[in-house]
Amino acid sequence: MSLKRTIGFIIIFLVLFSVVLIGVLCTFSFVLPKFLESKIISDLEADTGISEFSFHVRELDLAGADFGNIRFGSESDPALVIRSIQIDYSLPDLYQKKIKKVIASGIELYCHFKDGKFGFRGIDLENLMRRLKSRMRENPAPSDAPSLLGLERLTIRNATIICDINSKTYRVPFEIDIVPEDASFDVLKCTVQIYTRGQKIFVSADIDQKENQIVLNTSAKTVNLARFADFAQLIEGLVVSGVADIKAMAEIKLKPFAVSSVAASLEIDDSRIGFQNIQFKNALNQKKQKLPLHVKLEGTNGKEWKVTASTIAASSPIPFHLSKINYAFKLTEDAIQGAGKFVIAPDTSEVWKESAIPVKIVEHFPLRVSSTMKYLKNGNVVFSLKNQIFKKEFSKANKFSFERFNIATKQPTVEISGNVSKDKGTATYMVKIPDVLFTSDWSTIELPALTFNGTLDFNRKGKGAQTVAFNLQSPNSGVRLNTAKIKIPHIMLSGKLYMDKTRKRLTDGLLRWADSSMDFSEPKARITGVHGTFPFQWPYVNKEKRGNFSIDAMHYQKIHLGALSGTLQQTAQGISFKGKHTSRLIPELGLKFYGGAQFFDTNDPKANVHFQLAAPYVKTDIDLGRFLPAAKGVIVSGKVSLDGDMELGNLGLSGTLKSGLNQGKVLLPEKKISIEGIQMALSIPDLPNIRSAPKQQLFFDKAAMGGITVNEGKIEFQLESLLSLFVEKSQFKWCDGNVDTYVIRISPDIEDYRLILYCDRLNMAKVLDQFGAATAVGQGSVNGRIPLRYYKGTLSFNDGVLYSTPGEKGKIRLTDTEILTAGIPPNTPQYIQMELAREALKDYDVAWAKLNISSEGEDLLLRMQLDGKPANPLPFVYNKKLGQFTKIEAKGKGSIFQGIRLNVNFRLPLNKILQYKDLIQMIQ
Repeated sequence: MSLKRTIGFIIIFLVLFSVVLIGVLCTFSFVLPKFLESKIISDLEADTGISEFSFHVRELDLAGADFGNIRFGSESDPALVIRSIQIDYSLPDLYQKKIKKVIASGIELYCHFKDGKFGFRGIDLENLMRRLKSRMRENPAPSDAPSLLGLERLTIRNATIICDINSKTYRVPFEIDIVPEDASFDVLKCTVQIYTRGQKIFVSADIDQKENQIVLNTSAKTVNLARFADFAQLIEGLVVSGVADIKAMAEIKLKPFAVSSVAASLEIDDSRIGFQNIQFKNALNQKKQKLPLHVKLEGTNGKEWKVTASTIAASSPIPFHLSKINYAFKLTEDAIQGAGKFVIAPDTSEVWKESAIPVKIVEHFPLRVSSTMKYLKNGNVVFSLKNQIFKKEFSKANKFSFERFNIATKQPTVEISGNVSKDKGTATYMVKIPDVLFTSDWSTIELPALTFNGTLDFNRKGKGAQTVAFNLQSPNSGVRLNTAKIKIPHIMLSGKLYMDKTRKRLTDGLLRWADSSMDFSEPKARITGVHGTFPFQWPYVNKEKRGNFSIDAMHYQKIHLGALSGTLQQTAQGISFKGKHTSRLIPELGLKFYGGAQFFDTNDPKANVHFQLAAPYVKTDIDLGRFLPAAKGVIVSGKVSLDGDMELGNLGLSGTLKSGLNQGKVLLPEKKISIEGIQMALSIPDLPNIRSAPKQQLFFDKAAMGGITVNEGKIEFQLESLLSLFVEKSQFKWCDGNVDTYVIRISPDIEDYRLILYCDRLNMAKVLDQFGAATAVGQGSVNGRIPLRYYKGTLSFNDGVLYSTPGEKGKIRLTDTEILTAGIPPNTPQYIQMELAREALKDYDVAWAKLNISSEGEDLLLRMQLDGKPANPLPFVYNKKLGQFTKIEAKGKGSIFQGIRLNVNFRLPLNKILQYKDLIQMIQ
């Protein structure tokens, strides 16, 4: 062939090749992209039902492809947006069915989680999954289908998942690199880097389909958990903060899917983990340095798991430590079962002062707790807790302090069990604490065995309201005060803890006690049969809830004072009460009282009571035998008033008392003893000491003792004790004159009493009449002093002298003077003399008189000396033969005496006159 022809063929070939190449390039650049766009969109709509889809081939040639603006969903609310997909290949690579690299960037995936369901924005996920499954059944891949192109690397850059959860939007940026290690894609190495909230989390995955497993490794350094607070809040009430290092490794079987093993560790510093009112944080070592929290998770076969954790501290609701946490879980078809142990110990730090229970721990011994739990298929959780008792630690004491109390207890026994469902939960608990002892400056409380049990109910919806019901019993408890001892055989405390609408913790309870008694050493008193109920709240919110109390019997010294009943009510600092006393001795005499006790938020705990008679009381025929058996037959009456205050504090019992008596009367009818018209005011300023103020006054209108009667009496005295009376002075009217006495103290310790009666202007005739010497009338007064002595049960008069005022004349008329001649033989000179004296005293003008009063043994001796003359002739004449006067019977005859001095002695039975011995026996 000629050269020209050859050159011509070459030129024609080049032209044709150029035309074909231009056609191919046009096809790749213009026709094929449009075809691909149309083909992919139509196939996608047919397979998935998604009509809103956009896809743009920006470049497609023999060296690579560039796809952009890929969108699933509507333009305004897409589900997925991919800004760019770049595919790097070459013709030789395509020939070998290889692609060097695929890079996807600018990815935004929009999803949501609502009402427990996951989905993509604008896409019906359930319908999409149904169509895909149906398409795969209709068009299964043929066995001789050509193999896929090999991919050397898949890279995803600048990708973000945007998820709406409970109306909040969360963004999670990430990058992925996938490198197949063989052409069949059986072995893949994947790395994922998640960038969120300024934190980086690295995940690697080795996927080996030949070995049927995936090996995952995850790590993150210094993750600031506070930046994920909004994620934690997806669980209501959960708060998490701190800095964490995370490491995790997992082996997963692909077919069937199962977790072969897991090993994960978590270390958190500066932690704060809270769920509702439970708050945890890092524990401190002895140098007050924070200890990191270590948590390890190990799992095998996907069914057996083990969790261990180091020490963590709780600050709310009460401060305590959890340590040596070791738990094992087992997964079955029906449930997840777990069992483990941990140690719980109260915190000794000052944080207790700010906790729900303001108690400070002084010394404690930890509780070793074993626990079980079961998570059922229906979502319910069943759990139990029980502590282990060790004999060595059981003998030691836990020590606490609360307000002004120091508290010591032996090791308790604790049992808790419960059931938690999707919406609510309930638990029962029982705590037994032996040998509980409360001590303070002013009291000691002993509880030999304290049993505490109840239930916990909470609602997991809404605000998670909690209610804790409790019941506390402590039989045979006792309280010792500085001056009193209290025994409480039966006591029970019941109630509930709950949260109000403002999330404030409140306690409502009821305290009940029965058959209690109180013994006071100063003064000697006893109270028995104490019963009552007391509703209380913590903190106090001023509600009108009242309890009641009753006391069957009160004894003071040996006197039965009666019973009490009333109501109780809580106050901000303690309690208040009011009630009424019913006297056993005088049932009609009602005593009302009111008061309170302050023992919270105070450095001066105390109790006080004010009491007074409900109404004045007037009645006769009150026999003092009701009070004292020895006083039987003593009748009293009168109008009584009583008003007083008592206080029990750090210094013991103190108080004041004011009492009064008007129109009073004391009668001993059989002994002819009486006091009438009594008026008295008594003030005792320093109870319980029965010691009145000085110069207390007692008035009476009339007093009689045997044959002795006095009037208009006034006594100034001081009651020094129940058994000691100090009479400062007294005065009364006797025989128309005045009698004064001065200081005398009356006490069982005194055997010898001496008292002087200072007499002024006494009617001598009435003095003789009162002593029973004779029936006497007349005028004329005497003055003087009468010393009295009471010694060892015997009353005596010691040389008392009454004498008339010089120059003052009088008259005396005595009858019934047979006592003067009793025992004297008739017609003897002595008898005639006494007869003459008797006749003279029937009407005698007194110029001067003197009366000596003394006693001999049990007799009263009256020696009367008179100087004067008989007012009338006496029936006596002088017989010279006999040398004496003789009595004549003729009327109108006799002798006129111009002056005669009489010395007359009377011997009288003193006890018969005064009846004093019977009275003294009653007093003793």
